[in-house]
Amino acid sequence: MGSYTFKWEHPAEEVFVTGTFDNWTKSEQLVKVGDVFQKTVPLKDASQKIYFKRLVICPLPTSAAGPKGS
Repeated sequence: MGSYTFKWEHPAEEVFVTGTFDNWTKSEQLVKVGDVFQKTVPLKDASQKIYFKRLVICPLPTSAAGPKGS
């Protein structure tokens, strides 16, 4: 048994992670602590390699040159 802490040190609104550590069954939301998003997840076997994906939600940039609604 062990654990791993995921970190995201870049601008974002929300960050999620899923992977082999949870059998790809759910997404864990990272918590913002200061300027860093982080989440510690339990590992069944800390000696096994884990694979994961992040979903990072960022605000869309606004631009005066962008398309305009009617």
